[in-house]
Amino acid sequence: MVLVEMSDLRHRRSCEAAAAAMGPDCVPVVADLTAPGAADAVVHEIVARFGGLDILVSNAGAAVEGMILDLDEEKLAHVITVDGGTIEAALR
Repeated sequence: MVLVEMSDLRHRRSCEAAAAAMGPDCVPVVADLTAPGAADAVVHEIVARFGGLDILVSNAGAAVEGMILDLDEEKLAHVITVDGGTIEAALR
């Protein structure tokens, strides 16, 4: 099992702790999947390490406060990128 989490220190620690709690067959990978090429790099790392990728569960999500119609373009783009773009990139 591979857990992928965002790249800031707080998320890195929680990912590593969750992976450790799941045992030695769980590997933490820290990456910003919204960055261009990051999803490809993670998938390549997983395939190189384990010989393939059988199941992908995407639990990525971004939450912002407020109604969607009230969001500025930057916040809306972030939500769309995280909620949809990371899934699309990982599935390619």
